[in-house]
Amino acid sequence: YHFTETDIRYTASKKMSFDLLAKLEANLAGAKASQYTNLDFLYFYLGHQAAQNNQGDRSLYYYNQLTAEKTKALFLNSFNPDFAFQFVALAIADLTKFNHPAEADRMVKFFNGKVNRSTLYAYAASELLLQGINDSRTDQLIDSASAQAAQTRNLTTVQVNRIHLAYALAIRDRNSDVN
Repeated sequence: YHFTETDIRYTASKKMSFDLLAKLEANLAGAKASQYTNLDFLYFYLGHQAAQNNQGDRSLYYYNQLTAEKTKALFLNSFNPDFAFQFVALAIADLTKFNHPAEADRMVKFFNGKVNRSTLYAYAASELLLQGINDSRTDQLIDSASAQAAQTRNLTTVQVNRIHLAYALAIRDRNSDVN
């Protein structure tokens, strides 16, 4: 299923329903399957789908199942680490949307690199802004992205965090953001 979803333009598949995935997760949780396998992609899918359905409590439940070790393993064992990174950023946006900034920060801290942290905050801010959420929650994400970006000094390589931050600032569209 993960392969089909990330490679959707090459396949003709129908997404699994949220209810089906939720039942699958409930059965796996009852069997304590997370002790034996990494279910973090399932939790990312469910958390994001719950957020899209405006079910903040369910979204929080699924995102609380994520662990730093298993999330990092998604990057090592994935054929597409950008896909996993995008899911983390979406989770941060979803948690922030439903006023769970401490949980969002917990996820950001799964990563040590300032560029990664800055990118996650900026991407999450962009996601909220694209949903029409332009308030203190997005301001906090942009401020955090800026603070992390300011701590990076190696400007000899492309730093995607600065691109995402500029994008978020452009979407926010405030005169004070023009610097």
